[in-house]
Formats: sequence, C-alpha cells, structure tokens
Amino acid sequence: LNTERESLILDPSPSPNRPNNDILSHATVLEVNRDGSCRTFTSSTNLNASQSMPSAIGLDVARDVWFSFENNATALIVKLNDVVSRGGHDSTLVIELMKGDCDNLQTVYSSNSNEHLIYDLSVGTYFIRVYSKDENAHQSFDICLQELSIDKPEFELYPNPSSGYFTVKITASAPFNATLNVRNLLGQQIIDSIEMDHFFPTKEIDLSGLNNGVYILEFNVDGERFLEKVVLNK
Repeated sequence: LNTERESLILDPSPSPNRPNNDILSHATVLEVNRDGSCRTFTSSTNLNASQSMPSAIGLDVARDVWFSFENNATALIVKLNDVVSRGGHDSTLVIELMKGDCDNLQTVYSSNSNEHLIYDLSVGTYFIRVYSKDENAHQSFDICLQELSIDKPEFELYPNPSSGYFTVKITASAPFNATLNVRNLLGQQIIDSIEMDHFFPTKEIDLSGLNNGVYILEFNVDGERFLEKVVLNK
C-alpha cells in the first residue's frame, strides 16, 4: 500500500468521533457461527467513519468500517441484517472481503447485496470492509458470519489421454444440475453442450474426429464453473 493509504488504514489513533473500527488495525473481531445460524452477530455503524482506501470494484467509497475473523471453512455466508439508514437517502452497503496484511491486502470478494455466499476460502485471517457509497449517508447494521460445509464436486475423466472416446463422471454430495462444454485452447466450443445431473452423472464423449491436442472440459455445476483438461492422442 502507498503511504497515504497505509496511514489511513493503520493510524493507531482514530478520531474520538469516529467508530473504533474505522481503521484496519482496530478491526472488530467477529465470531463465526458454526451451526448454520445467526445467533451470534455484531451490531455496528459507519456514522462518522472515513474512507480508508478506494473500492476494488470501482464503486464510490464514503464511510467504511473494518472487521476481522479467523476462518476454518471452505465456504461462508456473510449477512448484513437490520440495515437502517441513519442519514442521507441511500441505505446501500457494500461488503468487501480481503486477505493478507497492509503490505499485501488482496480483495477476495466484493458485492453490494446484503447476503453473500463465498466459496474457495482457505484457513486463516480475513478482513471485511463494510462501506456506504454516499458521503452524506450512514447506516447501522448487524453483521453475521455462517460457516458452511460444502464439498466441491469431483470429476473423473478416463482414459486420459485417450484415442478419442472419454468417460466423464461427476460425483457430488448433493443433487446437482450441470452443463458440460468442450472447448479448444482458444476457448471455442467444439461440440454441443451436454446436460448432466445427479440422475445421469456419467456421460460418454466422442472427440475422435478432432486433431490431437489438449482440450478443456468446462463444467457449470449449479452456477459454479470448473475446468478440467483432456488429452487427445490418436
């Protein structure tokens, strides 16, 4: 971070009129609900908060406050409940999930909805920045974290490499609907889309009419995109 942004984020002496978690070093520690509930939540406000740093997704940032939590799950729901406008005309709040430290703070996820399902998390410390987009608006809200145990689907491709005929199988811990697209390395779709689901999780694919090389299998499973590679060697 540059000097100006570093001073805004790490200043150890926030103004007495500002919320204590106005800066990263004073982030409010959140407890993660591990039973799927929102029994444990934290009430907060961005009244008199300042702007710490620009938005990662190009939105205006007016008043932001910081939270932190220790994560042990691969998926998490972040909720803002009871959002109330306490000034101005815009009650919209943006959540930005970050990982790292001031020298390498990376945005993992950002959205302006009040409920967020976030996948592909790793173990460690995360920071959440909640901010308004209007400098004349401020809000009060409750923030809640819910841990989810979601297993990614597993993909079997065999034989791989192959002379042209592949078997594809999806294994998942819950019912699913999926679409399979086969693309070349330029991203061009080369056969018709194949529908799959938990009733028919196995499909045979014929690529024998294609040239030798590497091809990309693009799986869209319930809105999530996964990529696998197959090698054609006739």
